[in-house]
Order: sequence, then C-alpha cells, then structure tokens
Amino acid sequence: MDTQFDLSQSRPSNMASHFWTEVAKTGFTQFFSDDWSSHFAVCEEEEFNGWNCIRRGTALYGVRDFLYEQPSMLVRVATSENYINLWIAGKERLEIDRFVTDFRACHPRPVTNNEQIAVSFHYLTSNGPVETTRYLDAPDWSSLTHNYSTPVQKELDRLTHPDWRPASGGQLLLWQGPPGTGKTYAIRALIKSWRDWATASYVTDPDRFFSESGYMMNILLSNESSSMWRLIILEDAGELIAKDARRQTGQALSRLLNIADGLLGQGLRVCVLITTNEELAELHAAIVRPGRCASKLVVGELTKQEARDWCRSNELEIADAPTLLADLYALKNGLYVPPVREAIGFNRSN
Repeated sequence: MDTQFDLSQSRPSNMASHFWTEVAKTGFTQFFSDDWSSHFAVCEEEEFNGWNCIRRGTALYGVRDFLYEQPSMLVRVATSENYINLWIAGKERLEIDRFVTDFRACHPRPVTNNEQIAVSFHYLTSNGPVETTRYLDAPDWSSLTHNYSTPVQKELDRLTHPDWRPASGGQLLLWQGPPGTGKTYAIRALIKSWRDWATASYVTDPDRFFSESGYMMNILLSNESSSMWRLIILEDAGELIAKDARRQTGQALSRLLNIADGLLGQGLRVCVLITTNEELAELHAAIVRPGRCASKLVVGELTKQEARDWCRSNELEIADAPTLLADLYALKNGLYVPPVREAIGFNRSN
C-alpha cells in the first residue's frame, strides 16, 4: 500500500530512515548508492512495473522520492528535474549490478566534452529549494598559471594536485581579492581538477543558505550516501565572515564554522569555498585561525615584473606598474580605458 506524504513537511533524511528500516526487516547484505545528473526523467509505471511501492513522497519544489521492493531487492530513488540519487539493497551483488546497468542506460549522464564541468546552482524560492545543473567551459589549471602571481600559482598547484584531498578540521577554502584578479576562472579550473572525486554546488543566495536551516540541510544532505565530495561555492560572501559577522548576520558565522569542522560537518564530505573582497585582516578571527582553512589565498594584482612578463608574452606594450588581470586582458582585446584622474588644486578646471 502506498503512503503519501509531503517531503517539504518532513526531515530531509526521512525517506533514508524508511529505507534502512526496511533493510533491517529484510536482512539484505548487499548495498549500492550513487548520484548523478541526468536529463531523463524516471517513469515509475514503466521502470518499476511489477514492483511493490512501499512509500512515495512529492515535494513542492519538484523532488520525488520513492521506495520500491521486490522479494530480492529494495530500491530508493530521489529525483529532481535533472538529478538522480539511487540507493539499493539486495540479496545478490550480481542482481544489483544488472539493475544498475539497466537503470543507468535509461538515465545516462549528459554528454559533455572534456573541456566542460558540471555545476549545480542552488537558490531558494517561495516553494522551497531549487537546483539546476549547467555545463560550463573550464580551462585546465596548467593553461592559466601565467595569469597569476607566484604565491597563487604555488597554492593552486597544491590544490589541483591529483593526490590532494581535504583533511579533517580543514574543509574551508578562503580566497580573497578585488574584482578583476581572476578568482572565478581559478574556481573553474579547481572544479575541473577535482571532478573525478568532487561535485560542485554554487549557492546563489549565501545569506539565505545560512539563515534558512531547511535550505542548508537540503543541500548538505542531498549526497550524504555518495562517495563523492561536494564543493559548496559562496562567491562575494565576505559579510558572512567579517569581524562583526555575528552582529550583522546572526547565526550565519556559527553555522559556517559548524559545517567546516563542527558537529554538523562530521561525516559529510563537504568543502566550502568562500571568495571575498575583504582584506584577510578584516575577517573574523574564528575563520582565519590556524587549522580551520585548507586554503587561505590572496589573489591580487600581478606585480610590475609579472605584468611586464605577461605583456611581453602577449606582444603588448609593457606595463610599468602592478596591474589587474582584467585590465591586461582588456588591453589585449583593445578595450582598456585608462582611469580618469580628477585634477585637484589650481589645475582643476571650472
């Protein structure tokens, strides 16, 4: 008999609890779980014809979560517009593998070229959280190194090394720098270098992510059964981690710290990358203390010599001062407009 309930009124892990309750009843010992993006919707009537539906839920924001059984297997599927989370328990590994092969054939990952990355974009609406996946062109880090100062190159070399993984107590990445220094391109390169072991989630409304606990938990727990890490990206979120963050943003700072290395983050494969224009000295001491950040990176202008080298390699007029990367590319593309400096004193015209 089907049981109807609204996931928006239940805990995010409610269906997971039902799954494990049923597993305990059956005594199944073989398990499988995975999640992936797919544009092919799950058709229950066709794919689970002849199965018994134990429980089904439909959330207002489009997530369908259902639990099916047959004598030798139990399957839980949670699916949104373009995302699938699959849990299976069964008697025989071979039977599970056959089911997974057939299921994946019906719901393949989108075909992308090797230069693209998949990024999930999250935002909160009046009907609940929404997730949509986009496929973006992304460069290899090795093709970008000349665009950054030597300290940035060394840090990104470390983070993009194939053997690098987040360590316990250091799951926060903090990148500071003014607009136009190439932080976003560096993020794309980082995502690409991590894509074999981590997915990327871009939160478009960081303030609501931390102020709405249900929204936050929806994102954090959506891949709790996966072996993949999740990189949560919060761009231009300096107000959340400023010295006066507790006064300005309430519980946002506390919740961020709890995700990074507190009780909430225990057992979750989650890294949080925050970019900010604020100087590191202006950030809250709890954020920048030793051991909390896996990466503290200042992405600034290229030095005078680095800018000269960049111009020389691009056959441009040699720069004579520290320069933003955006200005160098504007110069290369014929779009650079020198800043207008207002005259002062007796040279000021009326």
